[in-house]
Amino acid sequence: MVQFWDETTFSRVRPSMHDTHFMLRSYRLNSGGYARGDNSFNINFEVLANSEISAEKNKLLAMDDTHDWYYFYHGFAALDWFKIIPHHTPITNYSKLFICFNNLFTDKRNYRLNLISRLRHQNLDQHGLISLSQNDTTTQIKKELSSELLSKSTKKLIYDHLIKAPTNNLIIDVDSPHGTLSACDDLKLFTQALFHIVTETIFYDDKLHLTEKIFKPIVARRPFMLVGAPGNLQYLKSYGFKTFDRWIDESYDNETDPDIRIQMMVDQLHRLANMSECQLTEMYQEMQEVLNYNFYWFYADFKKIIVSELVDNFKKCLISHNRGMDQSMPSYINYRHMDFTDIKNRLSL
Repeated sequence: MVQFWDETTFSRVRPSMHDTHFMLRSYRLNSGGYARGDNSFNINFEVLANSEISAEKNKLLAMDDTHDWYYFYHGFAALDWFKIIPHHTPITNYSKLFICFNNLFTDKRNYRLNLISRLRHQNLDQHGLISLSQNDTTTQIKKELSSELLSKSTKKLIYDHLIKAPTNNLIIDVDSPHGTLSACDDLKLFTQALFHIVTETIFYDDKLHLTEKIFKPIVARRPFMLVGAPGNLQYLKSYGFKTFDRWIDESYDNETDPDIRIQMMVDQLHRLANMSECQLTEMYQEMQEVLNYNFYWFYADFKKIIVSELVDNFKKCLISHNRGMDQSMPSYINYRHMDFTDIKNRLSL
């Protein structure tokens, strides 16, 4: 029996570390046809499986007859990686105002240097836990000072606070963060501080795209600020999650200037740092309803939403492919035997 999908048929659309989508093609036979089970057929069904909403993706899709299979990949990944956390007792105490995990800081992730230098410039680092890769850090930061993504004023801040000043104290858990930390489910680690400052993968690009990073404060029942591309906080809310605009100014989500967007969040941290311990405790208690709501939403309704989205969007690809075809045509895909409701139920278990 020949597999319908094969790992060798998955190919990157662009050779970039920032890609968020793949092209899927059916397994090609030596005869020139394709295979599904034991039956060969001639078909040309190309699907772009992706986890972003962007004009860039739409341009890519318009280049050829490719169908858009959007789904929330990192939502599924986070549900798997953090599945043990509900079995732990919630942790409500904390020692710092905020925690900010960072690993990569080059290329389109160099905005993290912008953020950390501004935190240091306003002496906010003493109120938080901040990580930054310690592997030849100074040399790598110097290289980023030539980046066109960073403004002249930001480069000066980075030079003053991350090159002239030592960075060896920017450690939370390990000296040199590595990729497997994405799947870390250490609840004690996640709850060392009150706020999470989530530095997402996408920041400069005009894309709606989130990773497992945003779900770490949610499973830890902690409030957060999202350092991402404009509109991504609203994008998270579109999946049913609640945010914290009752307690902090979240208008940063609408700001398109990178420096201003980061400074707006730093200003909010500065305001929080000037609050008394009693005020922070009272605010944290007021947030409990939202924190608990997000926690239970993530482990229950959210999974059903992204499963339905995954299945429904694939069905749309099939419908789009068949549009204008007669069922007798070789390229027509007959999917009437597929019970999409049953598929959703099975995937939602």
